[in-house]
Amino acid sequence: MIWLGTGRYKNVRLGGDYEQPEFTYFSWISMLFAAGTGVGILFWAVAQPILQFQGNPFIDEGMTPDAARVAMRLSYFHWGLNGWAIFSFVAIVLAYFTYRRQLPLTIRSGLEPVLGKRNHGFLGDLVDLLAVFGTVFGIATTQGLGVQQMNAGLNAVFGLPTSTTLQVIITAIIMSVATLSVVSGVKRGVRLLSEANFWLSIAVVLFLLLFGPTQYLIAITIESAGDYIQNLMSMTFHTNATIEDGWQAEWTVFFWGWWLA
Repeated sequence: MIWLGTGRYKNVRLGGDYEQPEFTYFSWISMLFAAGTGVGILFWAVAQPILQFQGNPFIDEGMTPDAARVAMRLSYFHWGLNGWAIFSFVAIVLAYFTYRRQLPLTIRSGLEPVLGKRNHGFLGDLVDLLAVFGTVFGIATTQGLGVQQMNAGLNAVFGLPTSTTLQVIITAIIMSVATLSVVSGVKRGVRLLSEANFWLSIAVVLFLLLFGPTQYLIAITIESAGDYIQNLMSMTFHTNATIEDGWQAEWTVFFWGWWLA
């Protein structure tokens, strides 16, 4: 992805020769994060560091200062450059073939140079079918985690029960709002909801920063970011081959599959 952005293809336009961006940079970034990570990152931003603080394959003992540092590094890893590289690659393929080559906004369009005429037959249909299943499973995972989080929050704040019935009701409400936002169009519903999400997220971050241990939060953010950059390559190629504890499958492989879906 770095090569595509800096190499011989860096000046290839993803739209028409004279087209201008449809949205402002702020709106685009807001929609990118709301649709790309959304409730998932809100849930795992807290859950993942805490769980990996208790134990992970890169430390001998949990609940220690070293464990805290590694837990933050792993959280950056699973939500960092590797995942966004997956997102941006698919986005570039879809954008180029849809808005530059005027092909349908489907996954099969990206395989047009490879499959040729066969792309319009059974093989193309199979590609799109698999893409639909992948998308459904990806959304279902995000939705499931988000609903569980909301149910736990309602239980903690208002004493509502943690039950399947309440989770079904929450799911129905979320899907209704999501459907209305999509039906109203990207420029209105999706954009406005995404921008609202952005400002709410900023408010939460500022609240934690001002009323929490401010100096510690700033310090550990800077330290863990540097730690992540230093260990990026080794984490990327780590397979946990010598320890059969299932950690790699439950965390890293799960996250990569989730990003892909």
